[in-house]
Amino acid sequence: MKNENLGTCCNDYNQEIIYSSSDYEWKICKNCDLIYQISNSDRINKVKEIQFNDFIEPSESNKSEFTSVMEKLKKYTNLSDLTFFDFGCADGSYLKIAEKYFKKVQGMEPNPFLKNKAIKKKLDILDDNFLDIEGPFYDVMFTRNTFEYVTNFSDSLTKLMNKLKNNGYFIWRDKFYDYYPKNYSSIDFSDGFNSLPTKNAIKYHLSINRIKIIESRFYFDKSFLIIGQKNNNSKKIYKKKININTIFYNNYLVCNIIFYLSEKIHSIYVLLRKFKFLKLIKKWKITLI
Repeated sequence: MKNENLGTCCNDYNQEIIYSSSDYEWKICKNCDLIYQISNSDRINKVKEIQFNDFIEPSESNKSEFTSVMEKLKKYTNLSDLTFFDFGCADGSYLKIAEKYFKKVQGMEPNPFLKNKAIKKKLDILDDNFLDIEGPFYDVMFTRNTFEYVTNFSDSLTKLMNKLKNNGYFIWRDKFYDYYPKNYSSIDFSDGFNSLPTKNAIKYHLSINRIKIIESRFYFDKSFLIIGQKNNNSKKIYKKKININTIFYNNYLVCNIIFYLSEKIHSIYVLLRKFKFLKLIKKWKITLI
């Protein structure tokens, strides 16, 4: 997404510079721990415009996961009467699945290549200025692997949540960057991201937008799933937890070690889940016999 952000994160709070070059500047918000980039470089803007032209369609496992999330959402509401919006819908793969559940689905995708692929699937894709216009409003909003590429994280999330109806649901599947190895001086790294949300930043910005988290999972592979519900009467603001990530955010070596260990733990976790699943299948077969 085009990097035209010249703003900061939380107003009236210190924004500490982590790294600075002629092209860009990385900062961390001392209020919420969001790590974000500021740049007005034409070179970076051009790079980000074609960033996802080599996008690969979501895998079958990712599509199955999306379906399971829709089934999970059925615990809370009847989906067939609701409207659905996918923010950063890419080629529209998840929108096609959502059509089976909701009365109306729409999406927004700023990358022209992916947007055209979604339109060819006869999907309703809105214009890029979607966040800056009044309405439309939705019952369910979904985003996956989008917000690390969005300019002006806090402002964009607020504008998106303003389009969610009261008591509506927000499904957020993305990555978090606590202890993620961040090589700020690398052009390739900085060309690839606009924001690096941490757990504290994610939970804080949801709370100030009146989103109550009803389900959340933060995984060892640095991905997360949150299902939240909007409550316009909510006044509870998330209080930042002590996070040693703020000590190591600029220590590439330490973050690399922590990230390596996390990946190994995640691999073991996935293996154990597969083993448990195979045991269940074997048990079902014996029962059927």
